[in-house]
Formats: sequence, structure tokens, C-alpha cells
Amino acid sequence: MSVFNNIFKYLNLVFNKEVILISSLLSIIFIIIIPLPTVILDFFLSISLMVGLIIFILSIYTKQPSSLTMFPSIILLVTLFRLTLNVATTRAILSEGHNGPDQVSSMISAFGEFVVGGNMVIGVIIFLILVLINFIVITKGSTRVAEVSARFNLDSMPGKQMAIDADLNAGFIDDKEAQKKRDDLIKESNFYGSMDGSAKFVQGDAIAGIIITLINIIGGFLLGVFQYDLSVSDSASTYTILTIGDGLIAQIPALIISTGTGIIITRSSKDNMSIASGAIGQIANEYSIFNITSFVLFIFAFIPGFPTQSLLFLSFVMFITSINIYKSAGLVGDNIIFDFILDFYHKNKKSFFKFNEAEKEESLKNEKPLSFENNKPDELEEEFKDTVNLEELLSPKVLELRVGYLLTDIVKSNEFLKKIQLMRTELAKNIGFVIPIISLSVEDNLNPDEYQLLLKGNEMIEGRIETGKLLAIPAEEDCNPLPNAIETLEPVQKIKSYWISPEIEDEAIINNYIVIDAPSIISTHVIETIKKTSNEIITRQDIVSILDRFKVDFPVIINDVLSVASHGLILKVFKDLLRENIPIKDIITILESISDIAEYEKDTEVISEIVRTRLFRTISRQFMDSKTQTLKIITFEPTTEQKMISSLKDTGSGLKLSLNISNIKTIIENTKDALEDIRKAGYYGNLVLIVDPSLRRELFELFNQFDVDLNVVSHSEMDSKIPFDIKSTIKVF
Repeated sequence: MSVFNNIFKYLNLVFNKEVILISSLLSIIFIIIIPLPTVILDFFLSISLMVGLIIFILSIYTKQPSSLTMFPSIILLVTLFRLTLNVATTRAILSEGHNGPDQVSSMISAFGEFVVGGNMVIGVIIFLILVLINFIVITKGSTRVAEVSARFNLDSMPGKQMAIDADLNAGFIDDKEAQKKRDDLIKESNFYGSMDGSAKFVQGDAIAGIIITLINIIGGFLLGVFQYDLSVSDSASTYTILTIGDGLIAQIPALIISTGTGIIITRSSKDNMSIASGAIGQIANEYSIFNITSFVLFIFAFIPGFPTQSLLFLSFVMFITSINIYKSAGLVGDNIIFDFILDFYHKNKKSFFKFNEAEKEESLKNEKPLSFENNKPDELEEEFKDTVNLEELLSPKVLELRVGYLLTDIVKSNEFLKKIQLMRTELAKNIGFVIPIISLSVEDNLNPDEYQLLLKGNEMIEGRIETGKLLAIPAEEDCNPLPNAIETLEPVQKIKSYWISPEIEDEAIINNYIVIDAPSIISTHVIETIKKTSNEIITRQDIVSILDRFKVDFPVIINDVLSVASHGLILKVFKDLLRENIPIKDIITILESISDIAEYEKDTEVISEIVRTRLFRTISRQFMDSKTQTLKIITFEPTTEQKMISSLKDTGSGLKLSLNISNIKTIIENTKDALEDIRKAGYYGNLVLIVDPSLRRELFELFNQFDVDLNVVSHSEMDSKIPFDIKSTIKVF
């Protein structure tokens, strides 16, 4: 056995993939140079036919076209191989054709004589038709589709990349999945670009095949008459058979490969199924198609001259198919005629089939005849029995999403629920505690296409969905307008957007729009609102749960903090942090800071500010630009900041800004102008206003009062290891 194992190891070493490929390429060169005996030529022609079949079957079974990254290279090698065979067959025809077709190649002779069938004119016509089908229909069509696919894919790349970034920022996907999507996008773009080039190979192969065929028939005829002294008729007959046979043995694999290439190119990159499953599944998705087809065929059957029997048979097949689709799709009750047929079948099923006694008893026992009388009192009682639990009805709901009836299917879909779950998970990782489960309800008092988010029974947000539409958000100011677009505002950032039909989604992406579906719109709006109001969601109960969870691993820290601070004080600090989008993930640092400070300081605002300085790494990374890994900051001019510090007055409850209305107005307006200028310049990421620690809280309260969306951070809360980029400097005084 050891001898055989060594032999197999040696063979695996010798005949590895690289060696086989190199040998194949060298064989192609030898085919051009060395005249091949009939047996070897037939062998290579058989290989050509086999390879064509493999590629065709591969195209049928492939689920994701862009996964075939080596397909364009395979097409190139196969095309080169087939063209070298054309050279070899041409040499054989011109040099050995005068000795008879069998002396050239058995396969060429067999194909030629089978098609010609004793009539050269018919054989030539059939051959020409085959060539025209391959060249004009399949090859040219595949080439055009490849060109358009490559161009559209390239044009849509920026929009697709921005969509990935949007999903990443929204929390739909993590960094790993985003990187995978980017890699897939690059792979898809390279694939369609390469397929564009491969289609040119296929087209050139078809043209070369036509030219070689003309050379064979004209050159062979002339050689037969003038060099080999054949009669005109013998020469024409011999070389016509050989030319047609050679053309067929070349064109049939070419036709098969062209068809396979066309199938690959015309497949959508979003299809995650084979063409057989996809085509049958999509065509057989609607019973009405087959029903109408059956009716039309039935009418055609009675037109004089038409094949009545064939059309009636096909009409019957289409009708039976439509009934089966109707039944399997669970559409019983939608079509009176079909319901009657199915009801009649169920009631008379036993007269159509013969059962033995045991089968008959079992059938009668389990049979549930379809009936239109679906309003029996017992069935109604079972189906519509009161399931409302009063205690559950009166139990408090922290978060509740209410929708109109047109949005019911959206919020109850697996896609929406999955997005909410993923975003809750991501939100928990970001802010440091798990938000309550969002309860769903359909409200009659809402407009059918509206939704509301309630926090503890109070409305937080309200939005509207244009049913059957997608939301297109322009990534640039000068995006091309879209047909039949309805202007609206994106609900989260209030950016001018457009409702569009799903049919123009690809066009929107190509024109640098970020396209979002209804589940993503609602889920993003809900989660972003929760993120901004997380300070209102967290409760004492959450504090108790957090402390109990950490007490297992950090009992000393928990005991120390509870000895100097109440649950209420800890809750207030947590609320202060969450209010300014500071995550509470670093529970240990927060609790240790509270334990150190609360022993001598009871002012929660002071405690919160000191805790923030201890969380400088968390704060800096929270507001850091994820792409550039830098802090994008705004500052006040030194003189402006100094005058604001000078205006601080001790009111007994802390330092407060003492500015007149005019100064406050100028601060707000100049800050808003600076933000607008930065956004117009194309930056939409996080921005941070860096100020003196004494000003930080007062400026945050001022901006919050006047709805200025800007993070305010003190110098002491910045991580010196993170680089920063000053985007604007504001002057007030």
C-alpha cells in the first residue's frame, strides 16, 4: 500500500493544477504548428464539444454570476483553443481533403454528411442559418448586454458605496460585513468589466469562424480542381461536406458557449438562485398568467386551419397548472370559479380514485372538504375569541410603535423585525444598556400610511410612508432629476429627498442617490430617535439591573459607590451623559468616578462634568470621524471665548453665562452659519465645538435651547493622541 501511496503522491505532485494548465497552453501551440493525425484531431474536437457543454451547464446552475471571477479568463482560453482547432482542421481539409472526408476527420465527415443529407444546397442553407443565429442574435446580443452591464455597474459604484456607508452608520451592518460588501462590490465591478472584454472574444470568434469557413470552401475547391485534378462536381461535393462539417463542429460549441455566456451576463447580480429556479419561480408565481393563456389557446383551437388537438391539449395543461398554482399559493377564496372546482374535487375525490378499504377510511377521517360556509359559529368563536388580557392592556409600555393599516405588512415583516433587532443590539453596544422591547400596534385613528413612536405614552415622532415607493436621498446637490419623483424630507436629517418607484432604483443609484426602502426608513427613524432620547428611556430599574449585573464581578466597586451615592444620583449622572450622546459602556470608570467624587460633592452637574473628564478617551472616539480617524472641530476665536468666560457669573447654583440677547443671537447665528458652510463644503460627519471647561455645559444648554445640533466638548475631554482638524473658527465679539 505504501508503494501505491507514493505513486499517488507523485502523480498529485506532477499533475497539479498549474502543470495541467501550462500543458494545455503548450498543447494549443503544438496544435497550430504540428499536423495532427485523424484520431488526435477527433479527440481534440470532442474536447471542444465537452468544454462547451460544461460552460453551458455551469451557466444554468450558477446562483451568483459575479462569483465566477475566473469565467472571463476561461472564455479567453476556450476561444483560443477553438481557434487553434480551426487552424488544425483547415490544414487537414486543404491537405487531405482530396483523399476523401474520412481521411480528414471522422467527426467532421459525420457532421457534414448528416446535415447535407444528400442535398448540398439544403446543407449550406442550414449551416448559414446556424451561423447567423450565433453571430447576429446570441453573440451580438451578449456583447451589447455586457457593454451596458459594465457601464452601468461602473456608474453605480459610488452610489452603492455610499449606501454601504449609510447602512454602516445606521447600524444595519458592522465593520466586518461592510468590508465584505465593499469587497463583493469590487469583485462584481471587475467581473462585469472583464465580461465586457470576454464578450468581444466570443464575437471575434464568431467572425473568425465565418471567415475560416469561406477560406475552406473556396480554397479547397480551387485546390481540388487545379492541384489534385478533381472534377468540379467532386471537388465541390467533397469540400462542401468538409467545410460544413468543420463549420458545424466549430459553430455548435461556439453557439453553446455564446448561449452560456449570454445567460451569465444577463443574470442580475441580486439573484441568489440558479436560472432554472429563478425563471420557473418567477414565471409560475401568478396563476392568472396561465389562466389567460389557457383561454387564448382555447379560442385559437377553433380557428379554421389551426391544430385543434394540440391547442386544446396545451389549453388544458395551462388551466390545470393555473389551478395548482392557485391552490399552492393559498389563494382559496379569491376566485369563485377555482373555488368551485376545488370544492367539487374534494367532495367527489373518492369517485375519481380507487382506494383500498383502509386507505378509504383514513381518507374520510382526515378529509376536510372546502366549503364557502366559513361563518359557522364554532369556527368564528375559535378564530375570533377574545385574547385581550386586561392586565397586559393596562401594563406600562415604555416604547410603542403605532402604524396605519397600510404599513401593517411592513412592520410585521421579517425584514423590519430583523432590522430593529440588529439596531437594538448595535444601540446596546454603543450606549451601554439594553433599550426596552418596542411594542407594535395598528391604530385606526392614524392615517393609513402614517406611523408614530410613543415614549411612555407620549408621542415622540411622526412620519409618513409613500406605500409602494422607495426614498431616494441625493448624495450631491446637483444630482440629475428622477422621473415622476415626489419631493419630501428624509425624516431623520430632514434632507430634501424624493419618493420614487422601485423600477427606477438602479437609475437613482447610478445618479448618486442613496435609495432606502420603507422598513429601513421606519427602523432608522425609530432607532435614531431612541438614540437621541435614551436619557429619557433609562430608569432606576435599569440602574438596579446594571449594578446587580456588575456586582458579581466587581463587588467592591459597587459597594463603594452605593455607600456614597443613591440610585437616583447615579441615574442623574447616566442621564446627563446619555443626553449628550456619551455612551455609558465604561460602567467601571463611571462608577469609580462617582464613588471618588460623591463623597464630598453632591451637585450632580459638577459630578457629571468631572466624570466626563475621566471618560476623555470614550468621548474623543465617540465623536471621531470614522473614515479619517480624526476629530473635526470648531473653535471660538480667543477673544470671543475670553469674553464669554468673563461673562460667567456665580448664581449660587453654579456658573451661568451672563450675556445680553443680542450677543446670544449672534452666537447662535454665527454658529449655525459655520455649520451650514461646512455641510455645503461636503462634510456631513461628526462635528465638535471645543471650548474651555467652564463654558462647556452652559454652551451646550444654550445650543440645545435654540436647536443647534452640535457636540460641545471641553479641552480636558480631548484625547491628545487623536489628531484633529479645525473646520471653522467662529468670531462673535
